[in-house]
Amino acid sequence: MIAVTDLRAYLAGDWRIERRIRDRRLCCDGLFSGQARFGAAGAGLRCEETGRLRFGDYQGQARRGTFYDFVAPHKANVTFEQGGLFHDLDLRSGLWRALHPCGPDLYRGRIAARSADCWQAAWWVSGPRKDQIMLATYRRV
Repeated sequence: MIAVTDLRAYLAGDWRIERRIRDRRLCCDGLFSGQARFGAAGAGLRCEETGRLRFGDYQGQARRGTFYDFVAPHKANVTFEQGGLFHDLDLRSGLWRALHPCGPDLYRGRIAARSADCWQAAWWVSGPRKDQIMLATYRRV
């Protein structure tokens, strides 16, 4: 892992993304493959992920957007496109753990800066509605 002291500079630009999804409740695996573009949005960054999702019987285009508001050079608050805090992020040590309550379910995250050109986000989701594991790998284009 690497220490990231300038989080905005580290994330900015284009990344290839592959997200593997395992839904233990539905006994179903999935894969999202595409691109994540971190572009300027005011003083922060907007991340738009676009690509193809295969999950169960579904195969088609998928997208999601998030905003990164930098509260310090090394730290950002990540919010959903439609509003609301997702989690905070600080990769000064190369590793960050995050929590996100989503109604009665809880997302537990582990974000790791593997190198200057690769980072990963793993999420474990548990609760009465969800039982999932997601692992996303981002590689700089």
